[in-house]
Amino acid sequence: MPVESARAGPCPRRDAATVPSSQRGLLGREAAMYLVIRKFSRMRTVGEAARRAESGIGKLMKEATGFRGYYIFDAGGGVAGSVLFETREAAEAANKKALAWIRGSLSDLIDGDPEVIAGEVLAAITP
Repeated sequence: MPVESARAGPCPRRDAATVPSSQRGLLGREAAMYLVIRKFSRMRTVGEAARRAESGIGKLMKEATGFRGYYIFDAGGGVAGSVLFETREAAEAANKKALAWIRGSLSDLIDGDPEVIAGEVLAAITP
């Protein structure tokens, strides 16, 4: 499925002394990214859900503060999306908008709420 391929790249870090402890990751450094994964296990049409999400929720996420990347993938028996943000606060704010969009735009394709997994990115390995 076509998904815009843009690599987030490294997130700039600030000196730990200037970053509040609530925003620090491992070893006292600023948290680089925050990841949210939404998995829908009961999906009627995975391909159609991905197509709608790419043009709908993808646009919504691009407009969100702190957005770093969005990926839609076949999770075997369902569809999942993962989204990266610079901070937990940005991810939580965007998640509310995303869930509203999902309920309004995919209600004919989904049965039930998604399983949501979220957390700070502890390590990123890129080419």
